[in-house]
Amino acid sequence: MDNQSPEMENLNIQMRELMREWVKHPQNNKELKERYTSLHHQYQRLLVAWKRSHNGQP
Repeated sequence: MDNQSPEMENLNIQMRELMREWVKHPQNNKELKERYTSLHHQYQRLLVAWKRSHNGQP
C-alpha cells in the first residue's frame, strides 16, 4: 500500500490473522486480545511516525 510502510503492512497482516483466529476460537479470547492489542499499539506508533515523515505533521 502507498499509505503504509512495509513494517506497518506486516503488522496489519498479523493483526488480520489474529482476528481470524479470534473468530474461529473465541474461547482463547484473552490471549488473542492481548496479542492483537500489542500489535495494534505497535502499528499506531509506526503510523504516527509514517504520517510525520510523509506529511510533515508533528
